[in-house]
Amino acid sequence: VVMNPTITFVFDDSNVKSYTSAIQSILTDYVPMLELGLVDDPDATLDEMLSKCQDAGLQTVYDEFYQQYETWLSSRS
Repeated sequence: VVMNPTITFVFDDSNVKSYTSAIQSILTDYVPMLELGLVDDPDATLDEMLSKCQDAGLQTVYDEFYQQYETWLSSRS
């Protein structure tokens, strides 16, 4: 068995909570329609969803996540 080396990392979203809430709202609107095949053009709908997530601050959440992860990783060496 190989242990996952990141198993103890926990992302603290308190600095980006408003962004994660907005992104979650977008995903709640789009994912069920995509999963159930209720859209005429899945690719266009997916692109639209991703664009809205970017506009809602997805890159900011990514940046915060990777900053925390890099800090956590450097503390483990």
